[in-house]
Amino acid sequence: MRIQLLTATVFLSGFIAASAFAFEIKPGEWEFQTSDESGKVTNTVKFCISPEQAKTLFQPSGIANANASKDCKTTSSTSGGVTSYQVKCDGNGSKIEAQGTVKMLNENEMQNEQTMTVSFSGQPPVKSEMKGKVKKISDTEIISTSTTTSSAVKGVDQTTSRQKFISATCGKDAMPFGGGV
Repeated sequence: MRIQLLTATVFLSGFIAASAFAFEIKPGEWEFQTSDESGKVTNTVKFCISPEQAKTLFQPSGIANANASKDCKTTSSTSGGVTSYQVKCDGNGSKIEAQGTVKMLNENEMQNEQTMTVSFSGQPPVKSEMKGKVKKISDTEIISTSTTTSSAVKGVDQTTSRQKFISATCGKDAMPFGGGV
């Protein structure tokens, strides 16, 4: 479950960070609700995005850095409407390496492709590949779909994530957006 959350978080961070190209994201409390291919909700998390983060976090240079801890280094570059990014995290007995691309399809839709390797001390590395799309439904709602294959799980995992803006102020149960999982 932790590996899936890390994988989903880095992948989703690439989508959200790239959204500066087409999507205006409001600072405040956002709810991320993930469903499996049958439509069953598998995870709900609330994040708090500060006004300061909203100014810089959603720029192309912030790709995949959205939920990276201080032990992570990110790089990104943009050319011809495609942003490429790399994330490397090393700390607390784990290592994450990810690289991917985000391509704008139109002003309200983008696609992302990513490969990632996650290693925990004394465990074999887990490799995963993700492909997906994100679409802006309104100023307060975004829907992401992704397909993941992983060396840790047999078969293909298809998920849908609905991100909804809740409030300009954050509740106590909203996790700070950033700083790692």
